[in-house]
Amino acid sequence: MPTATFTVTRTPTGTSTPTPAATDTPTATLTPSLTPTPTPQYNLPGDYPLGICTQYNFAYADPNPGKTGVVRMCIVDVVINHDHTMQFNMLWHLVSFSGGKPGRYVYGRMIAVYLTDENGNRYNPVANSGKEPDRDLNHDGVDSISGWYLFPSPQKEAKLFTLHDDEGKNIKIGGMWFITR
Repeated sequence: MPTATFTVTRTPTGTSTPTPAATDTPTATLTPSLTPTPTPQYNLPGDYPLGICTQYNFAYADPNPGKTGVVRMCIVDVVINHDHTMQFNMLWHLVSFSGGKPGRYVYGRMIAVYLTDENGNRYNPVANSGKEPDRDLNHDGVDSISGWYLFPSPQKEAKLFTLHDDEGKNIKIGGMWFITR
């Protein structure tokens, strides 16, 4: 019977400490890029619906002296024409009155109505619809009157407008801007 002989030889083993190997790891550095935000265009030709209204009290003597009434004045829209003149389309509505229906009740003569911008520039109207409130006699019993005022083109830097009516009322309707998006 064959026999086998084994010899066991022991080899000393040491504990090795692994050495980290350098690896090429790509790193990305993000460089911020500026994305331009479009600058809004102000006062370009177009129709800008507003629907801004205010109410005011007024005294009248036609047809009965010593009476008072309330009018609601609205800027319906503003049309900026190709020459950049601005047409303010207005509506005046007689809300209430204390005596007989007044013969006149809006009082918006061209010398009393004007615009200002945020830089203090003043714009006087150059035309009106011809149914200027001061000349508007209320013989037909209509409770609402519409009309418009045309203002010159604004200064290039103007962005924010206020409409004034100083005919004894000191009315201001502000915060209007005409911007395209």
